[in-house]
Amino acid sequence: MTSSGDPRPFDLRTEPDLSRASHPGRILRYARGPERALAMAGHLRGLSTAPDPASPLGASEAAQRASKLERCGSYLVFRDYEALREIRLHAAKFCQQDKLCPVCALRRAGRMIRKTCERVLAVMAASPALVPYLVTVTVRDGADLAERLAHLRRGLQLLNQRRKNALRGAGCSLMSNVAGGVWSIELKRGSGSGLWHPHSHAVWLCPSPPSAADLSREWLAITGDSHVVDVQPFHRPADPGTDLCEVFKYALKLADLSFADNVAAWLSVRGRNLVGSFGALRGLDLPADLLDEPVDADLPYIELLYRHFVGVG
Repeated sequence: MTSSGDPRPFDLRTEPDLSRASHPGRILRYARGPERALAMAGHLRGLSTAPDPASPLGASEAAQRASKLERCGSYLVFRDYEALREIRLHAAKFCQQDKLCPVCALRRAGRMIRKTCERVLAVMAASPALVPYLVTVTVRDGADLAERLAHLRRGLQLLNQRRKNALRGAGCSLMSNVAGGVWSIELKRGSGSGLWHPHSHAVWLCPSPPSAADLSREWLAITGDSHVVDVQPFHRPADPGTDLCEVFKYALKLADLSFADNVAAWLSVRGRNLVGSFGALRGLDLPADLLDEPVDADLPYIELLYRHFVGVG
């Protein structure tokens, strides 16, 4: 099956479900990922032969990372369950380098969206007064990615600490109105400045609309240099999957960077989570397993094997 028919291979808003009808679309989307992975592997091969003395990425590690990328997505094994009318990913070759590899990034983001969607709907069912909001906070662009990223992380930690303090009656914070949330950090270049622009997208569950003006003032007080925020209600609260794509698109944004920037971003965040949660949504973490949830029942299935061919799909 070729990949040429998929114009938006990494658009999470079109992430298919597990139904049979969505299966062809899933295969088309997964077909393009290995092409970017192979191109990134080629870039790393170049670094392995001519390493950058200023970079912490050594020649040996660059070669090892490239080797893993070259094999990622080489095959996919699905199980087609007639009784469920679903086709689930049962086995695959993944490199588990989701901050370098678009194949793994796509799988991890899709799994996280489904997991968060289930949890959000469950919390809202138990507390019908809660409404989901999309919240974005930013920090001023800068040339030093590590410094800007650390600045953003400190701000998010202090914002959450203010929530805890306010709930204990120690101080005031807009966050005292937030029952729970899940956030992610996105790394990209600023469209105007060309400098690094880390920012955070989040879902907040609130009994009343959070004020963007109040959040802006509180965020400026925390960061000392940043006040740009955005607060929007979910477009479809009863079906939050599409809105959650905005929160977890960070996993795919790295694939939009140049190879050099992608490697620089990965070096700044490797070994660190770009997702966090608190309150009623606490405990939502990145899924370690990139496969679909297994079927508990001993149901019959047909096994489908796909292999990736370079330049074909």
